[in-house]
Amino acid sequence: MKPEQKTKNAEEIYKDIINLPHHISEKHMPMSRLGRTAQFSPFAALSGYEDLINESRRINEQQHILSEDELMVLNDRLSYLQSIIQQGPEISVEYYLPDEKRKGGKYLTVTGVLTKIDSLTKTLIINKEITIGMEFIANITYPDAYTE
Repeated sequence: MKPEQKTKNAEEIYKDIINLPHHISEKHMPMSRLGRTAQFSPFAALSGYEDLINESRRINEQQHILSEDELMVLNDRLSYLQSIIQQGPEISVEYYLPDEKRKGGKYLTVTGVLTKIDSLTKTLIINKEITIGMEFIANITYPDAYTE
């Protein structure tokens, strides 16, 4: 079918309404040009999708299981620190922080004054505010002033 024929067919089909005046509603004000363009502007069809994509890009580490030798060194350091805790030793603790959303986590290092070693809850408290579970500790270091 040629384009001229389509036009003629459309004119035939709509001949009863094609020359009617444009309808203007008495109830609703005409929409502004800005309002009409807003109807066709892009929108986020899937809210949260961008966050989900960013979350999937984040890389998590698995917790390293300490060997028997590493555990012995860590226990020796904790025992020593327990004996000098009244001096308020400054230490650095490398520990594993599990991810709350996904499997895995990341390793962090915090440096501060050792406030308490709680053997009942198996935690270290640093700067009176940071609590670290002993099962997550990978390494503890302290200045030479506290050498064993």
